[in-house]
Amino acid sequence: MAALCADNIHPEFDIMTRFLIEEIIRAQKLDALENSHPIEVPVNNPAEINEIFDGISYSKGASINRMLHQYVGDEAFREGLTCYLKKYQFSNTVTEDLWRELEIVSKKPVREVMATWTEKMGFPVVTISRESINKDKQVLKLSQKKFCVGYRDKEENTWRVPVNISYLKLDGTEETINSLMADPEFLIYVDNGIENTKWVKLNYGQRDFYRVKYSEAMMKDLIEGIKDRSLPAVDRLGLQNDLFNLVCGGYSTTVEYISLLKAYVDETDPVVWTDILMNIRKLVKLFELTDVYEQFKAFVISLLSPLSARIGPGPQESDSHSTRTLRNSVYSLLGSIGDLCTMKRCTNLFTKLVNDGTAIHPDIRSAVYSTVSSHGNMITFEQLKNLYMGTDVADERVRLLVALGKCRDDEVRSKALEFSISDAVRTQDSVIAISGFFGSNEGRKAAWSFIKHNWGVVIKRSSGGHQVSRLVEVIIADFASEEEHDDLEDFFNRHPVDEAERAIKQALENVRNNTAWLERLSGVCSIF
Repeated sequence: MAALCADNIHPEFDIMTRFLIEEIIRAQKLDALENSHPIEVPVNNPAEINEIFDGISYSKGASINRMLHQYVGDEAFREGLTCYLKKYQFSNTVTEDLWRELEIVSKKPVREVMATWTEKMGFPVVTISRESINKDKQVLKLSQKKFCVGYRDKEENTWRVPVNISYLKLDGTEETINSLMADPEFLIYVDNGIENTKWVKLNYGQRDFYRVKYSEAMMKDLIEGIKDRSLPAVDRLGLQNDLFNLVCGGYSTTVEYISLLKAYVDETDPVVWTDILMNIRKLVKLFELTDVYEQFKAFVISLLSPLSARIGPGPQESDSHSTRTLRNSVYSLLGSIGDLCTMKRCTNLFTKLVNDGTAIHPDIRSAVYSTVSSHGNMITFEQLKNLYMGTDVADERVRLLVALGKCRDDEVRSKALEFSISDAVRTQDSVIAISGFFGSNEGRKAAWSFIKHNWGVVIKRSSGGHQVSRLVEVIIADFASEEEHDDLEDFFNRHPVDEAERAIKQALENVRNNTAWLERLSGVCSIF
């Protein structure tokens, strides 16, 4: 509701596109796992409370409310919510009370639809294709099944799926189709006007909580919509995010995703790039473990160099907040994979800071620190540590702590790890300090060995709230072998953490998924 209100007051902030990244995609990553849980779930003991209030309860809850708003319409949603608040003021309620009021106003089966989204875990992937029946008719064929990453559900699950389709005609006009999919398979018959279209997009506006897998022909049309930007930014973002996660789950191939990325080389929207960069970072960690890592880095540099040139090294008056954030992300990624131009620029800026105090603009300060640290030595480490000790600004300390973990020299890394749990680092910042080491394969191995030997100190400094769950996620998330999975599982069996039990299971599941994905990368060499 907060995002919806803010979007109405300040549409120029493009909050609902960011909502897709920060809420919907976040929730879908968790809800695709076998160790997810429904939104509505009983709590059996106090230790489960922190576990339950996670990305499912908050982000999936917010996401299905957004889907519900789209399904019933803005006017009915407002009126139903008003009736609910007035009717139950000064009273206690249950979930069905809200659904009932919205159903009365909208005259749509809200309770029946929403039960499938709140009372069971998971969500569907909807496959869509289109075929001609005769000269006057075409049919859109939709089918749904549970979207799973790393496992296949044996139960038959069917959701009540709001269907929102838009297609762009050759004359530039758009048409929409709205319906409700209640069965595993669903057919939509349309006249042949849909044949003369540039593209057909399901889940238009990315308001609904499911993945979409397109037929090859439909995807080909949508790629043209990416290139000429006739697809709105939120749909360009959603299209690549759906495919990335389909690859993660083994429904599509990494080659397909890398091929799709080429269509974004002239992409101008900073929020679209934000999600692409997050997905590329995941691929960098996997490709680092393959024999085509250098070729993949070269591909990423070729993809991002035009973007880096467009946004430039410094702030512009016309920059949006999203562009300013994007600039740091682009420089951080290019610097981490050894782009010579980025390394030179970051080194020059850092040298001027150390030598004569020339300030680095906050927009790219994190990227500069991380880049010089990852390619630096003991002198660089001491310079960064001195900057950390010399500031009381919390944001600056966080930037420097993360950067200290990027070092690649073994001796420097050992010193940085000791520093991360020293009295010089605030207790609540230890997880942040540790997170920096897990961005590379060697750093991950060294940090995990250090944590095992210093577990008592690490867990003590990470206790309270959601810190432990966050620590577990940081430690485990990017390992990608059976041996590492077994080592992690054995360690946490011997050192149980009650308030992070579900987080540990989810993280170990991700290790298995990474391992399977890495095995599938063996056939990706051809694209390079």
